[in-house]
Amino acid sequence: MRHLSLHNLHLPGLPGLPGLPGRAPRAARERGGPAGPLVLIVGDGAAALAALTARVEAAGYAVARADSADVPTSIARLRPAVVVLDAGHLTGARALAQVDALRAVVPCPLVVVLAPGDDAAGPAILDAGADDVVRSSMPVPELRARLRAHLRARSRP
Repeated sequence: MRHLSLHNLHLPGLPGLPGLPGRAPRAARERGGPAGPLVLIVGDGAAALAALTARVEAAGYAVARADSADVPTSIARLRPAVVVLDAGHLTGARALAQVDALRAVVPCPLVVVLAPGDDAAGPAILDAGADDVVRSSMPVPELRARLRAHLRARSRP
């Protein structure tokens, strides 16, 4: 399975979004329908990113991935509807610093994914500027509903 990253920009364009590299999520490809809104997944751990990418694709969204250092370029190039930060591998202080840095360049909803059991970090991450905090163990239907809620809130005047 191949995914978009700044190191792999030769993928076909997203259906319905001319000029944006990427691909439709697996469920949309299997249905033959268009890709959902673009979700940019940010993180540095390949295995964790692959698992998170699969969950977001299963929720019906087109996915692009970027390393933490590539976020400003990715935001400018792709203009995602939502940015998801995989912070499950980060310690509390590093996660807060990452959220603070992302909030400065992310104009759309920022959802932070934490490891299960990391309950103390959630409130601090929300206070640092994240729009939502979810657990990596969250069921796909709930993830889908939360992403839809952020997109609805963004589309309101």
